[in-house]
Amino acid sequence: MRPARLRLTLALLLVGLLLPCPARAESREFSLPAQSAANALLAFSRQSGLEVLFSYDELSQVTSTAVIGRYEPEVALGRLLHNTGFAARRSDKGKYTIISLRRPTGTIRGQFRRPDGTAARDVPVRLPGLGR
Repeated sequence: MRPARLRLTLALLLVGLLLPCPARAESREFSLPAQSAANALLAFSRQSGLEVLFSYDELSQVTSTAVIGRYEPEVALGRLLHNTGFAARRSDKGKYTIISLRRPTGTIRGQFRRPDGTAARDVPVRLPGLGR
């Protein structure tokens, strides 16, 4: 190998060693009976030592799946939220945010106006992502 190429290879190897590597989380013992998902997430956070951000009001309306036994925290969280309509999203800082899997529904009301303030009629409206 040429000296320049060798130096580059060694530099890349060194950088690779210095970069943070997401380690596989250790399995932990969980004892989370089926209950309101909000209370289950609070207990999960205590038992795992991980931060979980969620809407207490939304998640108190659904029932979690029981998680009893030894699991990696991310697996346990996925099992806990199974069939609730919610999922966990992990941030790069290792925190979890609980998001709804349901698409928002509703209506939009309003009027289209021209720059002069008069009503604009027969204006086609397309909403991306809705296929309409």
